[in-house]
Amino acid sequence: MANITRRASKKLRDHFEVGETAEVAILAEPSGTYGVAGLAAAALPRTTGRALAGRAAERNVAEGGIASVMPAEPCALVVTGHRVVVTPTNGLRWAEPTVALPRGQVKVAASTGKVLGRRLDLVFADGSGVTFDIQRGQPVDRFVEALGFVPI
Repeated sequence: MANITRRASKKLRDHFEVGETAEVAILAEPSGTYGVAGLAAAALPRTTGRALAGRAAERNVAEGGIASVMPAEPCALVVTGHRVVVTPTNGLRWAEPTVALPRGQVKVAASTGKVLGRRLDLVFADGSGVTFDIQRGQPVDRFVEALGFVPI
């Protein structure tokens, strides 16, 4: 997976504030919708994709708080100088951002390696959190450094 930071800056420039640019961006998928689940999605893409996204949405809503508004589909997590912008994307087609939070309201609680990538736990200022799966080859260490690591 390539570094999508420049692509995110270009695709989202109309949604950024004046002078705002992407410092680091990663493609993320809600936990449980990548890896083995992704193989099942290849066989039955529409049915499986909807079911997995539905489960991810249910987890986010059950968590409450800021987590309840996070996308339940593949998305880009983009850190700028002031905000964390979240926009649904598969890396090729980019939708409008669905969430934009002040940078200080989002921290990384865990970043653990997996066979096919990493698992990233984000925690929000209100105490809620979400888990994303990240494919290999992305600037996860830069992302963690930009947001800050707060183990829980």
